[in-house]
Amino acid sequence: RVIVSKGAKEVLVPDVKNLDFEHAQRELEKYEINWRVEYVESDTIPEDIVISTEPAAKEKIKVNKDTVKLVISSGSEKKQIVVPYVVGKTRQNAELELSKQGLTSSVLEVESSKPKGEVIKQSISAGSMVTEKTLVKLTVSSGENAENDEPTDEPTEIEQPENEPPKSVKNLTVSLPSDREVVSVKITVNGKTCYEKSHNTSEGAVTVPISGSGKSTVTYYIDGVYKGERTIQF
Repeated sequence: RVIVSKGAKEVLVPDVKNLDFEHAQRELEKYEINWRVEYVESDTIPEDIVISTEPAAKEKIKVNKDTVKLVISSGSEKKQIVVPYVVGKTRQNAELELSKQGLTSSVLEVESSKPKGEVIKQSISAGSMVTEKTLVKLTVSSGENAENDEPTDEPTEIEQPENEPPKSVKNLTVSLPSDREVVSVKITVNGKTCYEKSHNTSEGAVTVPISGSGKSTVTYYIDGVYKGERTIQF
């Protein structure tokens, strides 16, 4: 007796253009379609909206074999700014300088021998390249010295290493399958596991905050099976 294989099941790529990423992801997974994401800048299409797919809508693909690429808008290009050096300036002048450069700031006052109101530390090193509206934390002298020389538990700010760009956080929403009660969700960033946890599928979907810097590849797995990946610009 000879058994002839029918081959992989074929489906038509659904039309997900102009949907937001979360809805597009659910639509593809409804047909058991593997997917990956490529972000491109756009001045006309809002962030996280699908621009196109490859293959295009209504083309035939093989389930669990072929992969659909979602081309998604990352929004307009964010302006890159050089962080100025504000240590030694007054709080007012430092905040004004950062504001002029398109940056935001916060202030932590600590006891110091420096004059009251003088900036004694900044969280991001001068000369670092950051995006517009990045927060720079300023440590400012309160002008109040301790009455003795014993060490104190003064709050401190950790300075960002000069060669390490500041990290930001993006939320990744993963749709959970409905054919089982509990699944294991694993997420990796550039091949390094950053999240692994079991979830009850009655949750429907789980949103996980992912931190990173620069352009990173985020991949996720359900019960150890590859389900998709995204290229994210942090």
